[in-house]
Parts: sequence; structure tokens; C-alpha cells
Amino acid sequence: MEATSGPARQALVEQGLSQALARLTKDWGSDWSQWRYGRINESRLQHMFIDQFSLKPVERPGGFNSVNATGANFRRIIDFSDVDKTMATNAPGESGQPGSPYYGNSREKLADGVYFNLPFTRPAVEKQAAHKLTLSPQ
Repeated sequence: MEATSGPARQALVEQGLSQALARLTKDWGSDWSQWRYGRINESRLQHMFIDQFSLKPVERPGGFNSVNATGANFRRIIDFSDVDKTMATNAPGESGQPGSPYYGNSREKLADGVYFNLPFTRPAVEKQAAHKLTLSPQ
């Protein structure tokens, strides 16, 4: 196949772009502001046992093999010079109990790509703790 140059190459590029835009418009509609990759790339936040306790899926901007990929709902950025500066994201939330204020509290952060502080040392954890749960054998 001979390489195309000049006006012929330009025409092929324009034809390809026109075809791509026509296909996208057909699939996604004419409002370009609604063309978000996340519309087809969601993280489903399903409850393990009872589907009625599942949370709404969140759109994700990253695809397979990317940092913000679907399914990668727990991620950490660890600062090894000060582990208390570690940042994380996790969804749906810290609690596994539907009805708890912490059941779905991280959903929006995951959707928006927002990380939270995840301290490691006991003093830092205790300083940031909002509640303490003590389990003891009966």
C-alpha cells in the first residue's frame, strides 16, 4: 500500500473523524457535554448478600490497566517518610452495615477521585478517630 500524502491524506483524516463523530452522536446523543467515559465505565457497589442494600454505581474515568480503573475501589498513596500522611480511597464506606452513617460515606469521594487521610500510628489514629468500637468475648 502506497503512503498517502498531502490533500489525499487530509481527506482521509477528515473522513475518519466525521465517521467517528457520527458514530458517537448516534451512540451518545448530540450533546457533547454528556459524552463521558464513565457512563460506560462504572464501579458497581453491590452488597455481598442483599441486593437492596447495594449503592448506586459510580462513574469512573479510568479504564482497564489505569490507576482509576473500574473495580479498583481501594487505593493507597503511602508516604514512607511519614506513614501518617498516607492517603486512600475506598468505597462504599468504612462500615459494612446498611443504615450506618459510614456505610456509603465514601461513595461520592470515590466518584470524584477524592482521597482521605489514612493514618497508621496509634497516636495519629486516636487523634482522627470519630468513634471507638470495643469487641470483647462473652
